[in-house]
Amino acid sequence: MKALILTIGLLTLALQSFLGAQSSTSAPIGFHSELIKAKSFSLIGVNVTNNVNEPHHRSIQEMFGPNNETGLNAGKPEDADIVWFPDFDYGYVKIYYNHALQTFPPITVGWRGVGFGNVDMSQFEPPSNRGFFIESKKDYDWYIAFGGYIKQTEMFYDVEPGMNILNKGFPTNIQLNESGIEQSEGFEHGDQNTGDVIWLYRSDGTYDRYYYTDGGHERFPPLTPGWKRFGGGDEDVGHHILSSSFIVETKGGGGEITLHPPAGFVRTRGVTDPLAPPRANLVWSILKDANDVPNFVIWWSSVSGDIIYTTEAYNGSSWIFISEQRNLPGQILSNYATLGMGWGVARVVAEYSSF
Repeated sequence: MKALILTIGLLTLALQSFLGAQSSTSAPIGFHSELIKAKSFSLIGVNVTNNVNEPHHRSIQEMFGPNNETGLNAGKPEDADIVWFPDFDYGYVKIYYNHALQTFPPITVGWRGVGFGNVDMSQFEPPSNRGFFIESKKDYDWYIAFGGYIKQTEMFYDVEPGMNILNKGFPTNIQLNESGIEQSEGFEHGDQNTGDVIWLYRSDGTYDRYYYTDGGHERFPPLTPGWKRFGGGDEDVGHHILSSSFIVETKGGGGEITLHPPAGFVRTRGVTDPLAPPRANLVWSILKDANDVPNFVIWWSSVSGDIIYTTEAYNGSSWIFISEQRNLPGQILSNYATLGMGWGVARVVAEYSSF
């Protein structure tokens, strides 16, 4: 998917100035949108967090809205869209939204689970760092968007023999050969018969399967080291992109798998410069404009009129300038991006003005 670069928001104030030497950078924040296939099962992962530097876990109502604001098909289980969450005790927990009182069996309005009767499932939290399926009953493809903060450290997963459904952990594009998965203790190298297999979900509803080989001429046909695709022979496919959620088919004993963040997201370690201004404390929301177009909006409070706030967006390899703003202390600054199929990530750099 392509990056959706943030556009300048309504409250943006263009400013030309020299920047001070000390600066502070906010936590990155952003969104990603996923395609849900009509009359099909789509594999999805939530790759943003509720708060800065916390694990990926959200309740049902935090993912889809307390009143189904996301717009899943509502109704009885046979008519409603079903969200399938892998669960260690139940195999899958299947959740849907009931929009009208049902008298037999008695089911009230709200998030309910197949086989759970009238139990309120709005606070149910799926396993952390895992993906899930949406079984869509709609007659057309549609999109779902998730917003939040961006993790700045590695993703760690424990995988067991069999099929493990994992989220990617980051909204941006990550290539197989950038992920570091093949370096993980819990990932078995081999060929398509002996090695662990990664299943990547594609936008047409199919899966591509991959394995990592150390190569060797004793194999037939011979393989060079690297990522290979089922049916692709010795072609190097390390540049292929991880899907939002992916499946690791563990053929070995399992263990820990590590997935590395994009280089531009890695959190700088060290002591904060005491001369730097406070970091911008970003908050976000998804709001519709006057034309009913949904936008991902960020805003923060200006601490001082002497601070210049620079919004930067991540383009997949580096951070690029979007706008500069400042205002009186306590006033609100903002920026936004129009939601569409793809992702967007931003941060705000705070620096004292030199005049």
